[in-house]
Amino acid sequence: MKKSDGREYSHEVLEAYRYRAIELYQKGKSVQEIAFFFGVHRGSVSLWIKTWKEKGKFALKSKKALGPEPKLKKED
Repeated sequence: MKKSDGREYSHEVLEAYRYRAIELYQKGKSVQEIAFFFGVHRGSVSLWIKTWKEKGKFALKSKKALGPEPKLKKED
């Protein structure tokens, strides 16, 4: 089975994966087991857990990307 880093899933699905991964981690599942269960790379799961530990569960929520800085000023 080919592993995914999550780019092929919608934001809503990934958010649900992140929350569920934390629940499984708290119940004693390993990072490897969680990654296999969701079909994502273990590095992704490790990053989710690290983010949760450092910033809390709210940091795992999906958010819209800001995009690049505008090149033109409002006056232009």
